[in-house]
Amino acid sequence: MGMTILILTYKGYAASSIGALVTGSYLLILGIILCIAIYFENDTMSAFTVCLGIGFFFSVWEQ
Repeated sequence: MGMTILILTYKGYAASSIGALVTGSYLLILGIILCIAIYFENDTMSAFTVCLGIGFFFSVWEQ
């Protein structure tokens, strides 16, 4: 379960980070780093929630 979440999150954020580099959204890149940091603290659900929150926030903000 945790691995699936990581893979889904990673694929979504790989795409997002390319977009972030193009648009210069440094906060989004920091958010991705935060996701990874939380994940490696073995708190998968929190990392996933943070990722979803950040992803949602930036998808709305970039509109």
